[in-house]
Amino acid sequence: MPTLYEMTQDYDRVLNMLYDPEIPEQAIFDTLELLDTEIETKADGYAKLIRELEVSAETVKAEAARLTERKRSLESKAKALKSNLQEAMLAVGRPKIKTALFSVSVQNNPTKVEINDLQAVLKNRRFIKARKLSEDDVDKTAIIARLPRPGRKRG
Repeated sequence: MPTLYEMTQDYDRVLNMLYDPEIPEQAIFDTLELLDTEIETKADGYAKLIRELEVSAETVKAEAARLTERKRSLESKAKALKSNLQEAMLAVGRPKIKTALFSVSVQNNPTKVEINDLQAVLKNRRFIKARKLSEDDVDKTAIIARLPRPGRKRG
């Protein structure tokens, strides 16, 4: 069976045949009928493939949504388990537990600070020590001293 491109070329040839007075009209009609049958079969095949691809795309979309929900559920369960374990560890007064497989500990993490304007922070030299400080050092020193931190917002 010819390709769709070849069929398009065949239609162009038949169109040119219409302008040729030497070619009998019946031959042109027979050729057109044959081409119509071929292109209908080809169009039917194309339509089947298009429908199959669209259905497959919808199936993939639904599966992606299902997996996203599953991921959210698993993350939520893991967070709840961590919270339960932390509460139990604190309740029994054991902030560190070491087993054959895992070492688990409860620790207080410092508050996260986002620096929006480092230059404004560095202008406030009341809390900067003699050595050169990194951004993390500046944050920790400012937090400990409870100094105003211009150009920052708490996160």
